[in-house]
Amino acid sequence: MATAAGSDAGPKLTNSENEIVKAFCSTLLEKGETVPWVEAVKLVTARKFNVERALELYGHYKDLREQLGMDSLQPMEDPLRSDLACGKFTILDAMSKEGCKIAVFTTSLYKGLDTPEGKQLLFQNILFNLDECLNSSEAQRNGIIVLINLQGAGAHQGASITYTFVTRAG
Repeated sequence: MATAAGSDAGPKLTNSENEIVKAFCSTLLEKGETVPWVEAVKLVTARKFNVERALELYGHYKDLREQLGMDSLQPMEDPLRSDLACGKFTILDAMSKEGCKIAVFTTSLYKGLDTPEGKQLLFQNILFNLDECLNSSEAQRNGIIVLINLQGAGAHQGASITYTFVTRAG
């Protein structure tokens, strides 16, 4: 449920930005949906305070989470716990000169992508890490750069993972 503006979590918003987030929440409420204030801020900030684009992002985000079983994600239990610990998809502490967070996607560490379960685990790992990264107000404001490291991956594996990632992320 959307909460009142001024929540402690998330970036400091201007009055104008606060009003835009409220408009986003109101539009969702008219459709019978609600999101926590912190999530609304993330979505609207990620779309540079454009309500229409934030609503589109919310729809894609919600559909993808449902399709991949993200609502029942258990990051402290296997197989996801082990997958997260391997460093296949890593958010670095470093930031770009523009203030973007940097993520590295190491394709050579991915195995089992020929199964639906393997692909689902891949996306659960990526989405979990991106969700965590977006708790940073810098990432919300400036974005995330994803570097895809193809070193050590076979041509088929690299192409398959890159295609799958790009088509889902786009």
